Amino acid sequence: LSHSTIKSLIYQPLTRILDIRAELSYKILPSPDGRGLGRGDNFLKSLFTTNHSRFTEKLSALVPQCLRAFTLAETLIVIGIIGVVAALTLPNLNHATGDKETVTKVKKIYSSLSEAFDRAQAVYGPVTEWNKSGNENDISDDDSKRFCKRILEFLKISKQGSEDDGWLYDIVLADGVEIRYIVMEYESNSTHYPNLKYYGEINVDLDGSKKGKNKDGYDIFEFDITSGGIYPSDTEDYSGCVGKNVFYQYCARWVLDFDNLEYLKADKNGKCNDSNIVLDGVNNTSCH
Repeated sequence: LSHSTIKSLIYQPLTRILDIRAELSYKILPSPDGRGLGRGDNFLKSLFTTNHSRFTEKLSALVPQCLRAFTLAETLIVIGIIGVVAALTLPNLNHATGDKETVTKVKKIYSSLSEAFDRAQAVYGPVTEWNKSGNENDISDDDSKRFCKRILEFLKISKQGSEDDGWLYDIVLADGVEIRYIVMEYESNSTHYPNLKYYGEINVDLDGSKKGKNKDGYDIFEFDITSGGIYPSDTEDYSGCVGKNVFYQYCARWVLDFDNLEYLKADKNGKCNDSNIVLDGVNNTSCH
């Protein structure tokens, strides 16, 4: 706003109001001879007559529109506009916030599993030597349980799960993450990491079985146990997460690499639902 505009809208009306207040104060001051009110006598009497409404109307007219209160209609209109804007923006905001929380949780559990595995190898030797039978192709149930417990030994566990045929189920960690299962299996070459030996997998529910969606790619993710460490399950081209053979539990690799869950906004071929972008993990990693 220009200086002249500010002066006409604010300074001049306020000055006029102050002048009126000064005039009112002067009119109700005692008269010089101390016998009562001075020039304000007639003015005060007028305030209690039917004519005083004309004075208040004139005084109201001197108050600029910008200093008056909003009407009920104006207030309701503003509230309605705020409500519409909130309805349009809050769902997207909540969704974005939820995605960021999931990304953070995936990174945290990945770090915890990797650290536990490294510490287990520091104590018990390389994972390639954990099979007591000496035959990696012949893993007994006892070998599998021992293998799994060596990793779990270095995690903070609040609730032990169950065992069945060498598989360990439903182990709840101190931070609420649930290891749905952990198992030792052997393959000379990992499907997801061809240069490494595959020793098993760990499937986790970030929120536990009693919270969240309990759905692959939303809060359920999988990690491979290999001779080189623990890695998120999926191939280098992310075909297990975006592509024709989608298994959303394999999307931990996508989440860790790109910090998002954009694959949930795409179809089985990776085409985004709200755009023509096709997610490929190379040129396109977001639907925006």
